This record gives sequence, structure tokens and C-alpha cells, in this order.
Amino acid sequence: MNFNQNPCIRVTGCTIFTFILVLTLASCSKDETVRTKLDPPTDSCWSSLNREKLRELLPHGERVSSAIIPKKGFALPEKIYSSCIVYVDGFNAFTAAANLRRDKSAAEFEVPEDANRKPLQLGGDAEAWSWEGQAAAVYHCKIPPHKIRNIPHRKPYKYVTLRVFTYTPDKGNKHRAPLVSLLKEFKDFTDKQLECVK
Repeated sequence: MNFNQNPCIRVTGCTIFTFILVLTLASCSKDETVRTKLDPPTDSCWSSLNREKLRELLPHGERVSSAIIPKKGFALPEKIYSSCIVYVDGFNAFTAAANLRRDKSAAEFEVPEDANRKPLQLGGDAEAWSWEGQAAAVYHCKIPPHKIRNIPHRKPYKYVTLRVFTYTPDKGNKHRAPLVSLLKEFKDFTDKQLECVK
């Protein structure tokens, strides 16, 4: 049988091909529509960070959510650790964390040798660095007595360490600027919460 001479076979073949092509295009269109840049929740990170800058650091996805640890407001100085996490499709996409420390050497982050050690203008005596996917700072903070009156074990803690980082792959070091900007905002927020005495 000559398939080329049979109009039914030719029409059926064209119909099947067209149907498959439509399904493929519809699937691609759906993926492009669903997996987009997401806006972080308005209450992300104690509502302290610029959402547009934060959005730049998030990957494409379908769902976005956030959490804080411990599950309350900003926990310092009642606790020595407080952090926020932004999730995309259930995976950690961004974290901001603050710690109280007894001295500078107790900072929990280890700055790699190839980190950008150019001064970051965060204000005060803060020492700050940025490297691949991260930015961090350590600075002295004298917490006023009324903030620690009922938690005497906090008195030895004289330094604050801050860290912001993303797990989203960075092409062309585009994440450095928003990370540094968010680190500065995070410091301003932390200073206000702790009422650091100049």
C-alpha cells in the first residue's frame, strides 16, 4: 500500500502530529507560567527586609513561604540566636541569622581567604565581608540595662554577628549587591531591636 496516496492515512498522521505538538506547547507554556519569580511573603524576616531585593535572590518556583526560628518575634536578646528562612517549593532559598557573641573570635562564620574584604559601609564599627552567596558582619553592641534586666546571663554578650545567604546559583556575581544591601538593612533592624548604645 502506498501511504502517500491514501488521504485517510495522511490526514490521520497530520492530526496526531498536530495533537502532540499542541500538548507539548501547552506543557511548556504551563511550566513558564507556573515556575516564575515569586514575591516573598510580606511578613518575611520580621518584615524588616526590602522585598524587591529579597526577590532578586529567590529562584523560580511555584510556592513560596517563610518561617522564623524560634517561632516568635525577633528573639534577641532573650535568646542568643534568631533567624528567618524563606522557602521556595519547600527548599531553603534564603536565610538571615543573628547571634549574640562574647567576643569577635566567637563569630560562627568562617570567612574564606578569597572573600571580598573591601570595606562594606554598614555604619559604626561593623566589620563586614561578602563572598559567594553570602554576606556577614560582626560588631560591638552595648545593650542597655533595661533590655537585659531580667536576663542577667546575657550581660557577657557584647558582640552581634549577622549573616545573610542564598542557595540560589549566582551567575556573574549578581547576588552580591542585593546581599550587601539586605545585610545593611538587617543590621539597622537589629540595632533598633537591641537598642545598641553608641
